[in-house]
Amino acid sequence: PAPDRLLPTILSRVRRLDLAPLDAPVLEGLLAGLLPALEPTARATLTRIAEGSAGGALALAEGEGLAMQALVEQALALPARTEWHSLAEQVAAKRDGSAFATFLALLRRGISAAVRQAARGAAAPPWLAARPLAEWSTLWDTIGKLAAENDALSLDRNQAVLTVLGWLAAGRR
Repeated sequence: PAPDRLLPTILSRVRRLDLAPLDAPVLEGLLAGLLPALEPTARATLTRIAEGSAGGALALAEGEGLAMQALVEQALALPARTEWHSLAEQVAAKRDGSAFATFLALLRRGISAAVRQAARGAAAPPWLAARPLAEWSTLWDTIGKLAAENDALSLDRNQAVLTVLGWLAAGRR
């Protein structure tokens, strides 16, 4: 990412290769070949959330990516407070924390994608109108810090999800 920081002897022996994300139809076709048993709607969801990364799509398909994406969409639609604990328990249920990490990564990815869409003037999801774009950017950063702290300090994942849901609800008008 910073070729100017490399020693000239190293720089003379390497070649820069810029790779762009795959277009959605290309990625969806690739996933159809690699995961033929996957339903078309699930494949379309993976294509959307992987943002052009074939490896990312496969990792999400192998793990709990689709289940966590459904929970992310539920969280962004802001369920009733009575449903928060159920959602948090589903995210925090896996002992190794992989579902929690995937949930927060997908949540941040969803916020980021929606903010980019809105900034470009494209149609954005309705939940994005709950707060200014700058606040969403701050929330994106805050969720990332919570994820890092939770991992470093082995904090309660269930409580972390409840905290995030509270942050999401705070911006609702």
